[in-house]
Amino acid sequence: MQLTCLKRILFYSFFGTLTTLVLLGCRSTVPSMAIVEKNVEERRITAQEAVQDRNILNEYHHLLEPPQHELLAVRLLSDQSHILKKGGETFIQVGLASRPPQTSTSHLHFLVFVPQLQDEQLKGELRRLTDVLEQRSRILPTGSQVSVDWNYPTPFSNQLDAVLPHQNADDLGRFVRRFVLHPFEGDKHRIILVVGKHGGLSQSQQQNLVDMAEVFTANSVTFSTLAIGEKPDFAFLEKLSQRGQGLFRVMTTEMDMPQWIEDEVADMHASPLKDIQVQLELGSGVSVVKYLSDFPRSLPGNRLELRSPDLQLGEQRAFLAKVSIPPSQDQSSLRLMRATVSYYDPIENKYHTTQDELSIAYTDDINQSLTQHNTHVQRSLLILKTAETIQNVATEVRNDRIYKGMAILKQQSRSLRKMGNDLQDKELLRDARVLDRYAKRLFEFSEESFQTFKIWRDLNWDTDRYEDELQ
Repeated sequence: MQLTCLKRILFYSFFGTLTTLVLLGCRSTVPSMAIVEKNVEERRITAQEAVQDRNILNEYHHLLEPPQHELLAVRLLSDQSHILKKGGETFIQVGLASRPPQTSTSHLHFLVFVPQLQDEQLKGELRRLTDVLEQRSRILPTGSQVSVDWNYPTPFSNQLDAVLPHQNADDLGRFVRRFVLHPFEGDKHRIILVVGKHGGLSQSQQQNLVDMAEVFTANSVTFSTLAIGEKPDFAFLEKLSQRGQGLFRVMTTEMDMPQWIEDEVADMHASPLKDIQVQLELGSGVSVVKYLSDFPRSLPGNRLELRSPDLQLGEQRAFLAKVSIPPSQDQSSLRLMRATVSYYDPIENKYHTTQDELSIAYTDDINQSLTQHNTHVQRSLLILKTAETIQNVATEVRNDRIYKGMAILKQQSRSLRKMGNDLQDKELLRDARVLDRYAKRLFEFSEESFQTFKIWRDLNWDTDRYEDELQ
């Protein structure tokens, strides 16, 4: 199984007019660009298996306006506000925006498992981690606690308390096992396992740790993971955080550490919105040309139903499609889509419904039809283009066209930087820097000895880090 929790299942009604897309997902997935950056830092090429079949668009913040009064709102957006009277094509985005959670007292317990002998890179990452934890511990909600337990004595000054008396541990399972029956009482507790090299765990040892995460959640303690150092086992750590109902992140140069702590705290307090169903009705004569991101591949009739994964409060999700718009029949505008979203709130034990409509205006002015592209839609298209770029680079490198791969990376980096600067968008600017570093890495590859062997290793032998065989 690939490193993703996303699956697609299509059902058709007896009359062939309604399609249901069930998206089964998990929140713990590490962002794809973090995988790419980690491989660059390890002087590796990113294999296609590392990023394919992933819901990459929804690894980003969509910057949609959150609802003020409801828990969930649907936001329909068209790339264009006007289209020529002869008709044409445009992109539609269906966005789901949930209200941010209310946070309160939060207890974060960091379990740091690293080799006793640490290289300079790992020491730098540990120093960066301890600095951020001490800084953020001072601004968490009143009454919150941050603790850090190490498997070996830390070489850094540490002002944070530990949960248990220190014991040296060179076995990850035994290290975590000490905390399984600890009474974490009151308020919200989250364990964040910070993992460096763990000595190559067997499948049974990995399964034991995954099962331990379930014990923590049974005791109302959620469990996240943070990978540091070289060669993290992506699939195993993702599974671990998935079963622990937490988040999985990889420390890289570009990682926003303060934002990571904020995400962990928000996630602790975010109740899930369940059974989310999005009923979409296309306007008269409107048809789908192409489905992007998580839309189904075909659409009989003019109605569509999306059944989304559970959405945590504060999360946003987007779906994208390209549609064809019919010529004007003497009307000034056309309704492109109507959306009705129903969802279950387990806190109130109640179903809610919200709606939105989207129209486009007809015009005789060709220039008016070419301007005023929607920023949110353009940003989503650019993110999907980044995902396509990473896939294409691996193909070009496999075909021994390293400089072609560099050209693809630099072109996309330039597009990301332009929009990132225009929007002051940290995520797009981060991606631009990562792609620039990837291009530089390919240039270094072109001069290295054993080039073919290294490429073969990265694109073939190293893919087991992305394979999940655990239950």
